[in-house]
Amino acid sequence: MPGPLGLPGGYPVCIGDARIALDLPPGLSRAEAVVWQARMADHDGVTVLPCGEVRFGTRAHRALAAHLPDVSRTQHAGRIGSLTRRLLLLRETLRAQRPGTVAAHPR
Repeated sequence: MPGPLGLPGGYPVCIGDARIALDLPPGLSRAEAVVWQARMADHDGVTVLPCGEVRFGTRAHRALAAHLPDVSRTQHAGRIGSLTRRLLLLRETLRAQRPGTVAAHPR
């Protein structure tokens, strides 16, 4: 289940008696599972911070900055809609270009 109990990432869970409980593999603590999920989010390139902001990982931000140099590493949740539109436009621009060419900065 994604984000059970307010945790980052996805976890196996048991649902019963009107409650949700983590169903982690034997020997894996809740703390270890959370650390692993945080590492995987960073590897995926995006982390949602407890305050609700979104932070791009170093490699993801570097790749984005090559096309959208004004995009900061951390994004306020209130600006996600605007950023999403720009990212979708960038995706379409990159998909349409021929291999080996450099895309212009979509605005």
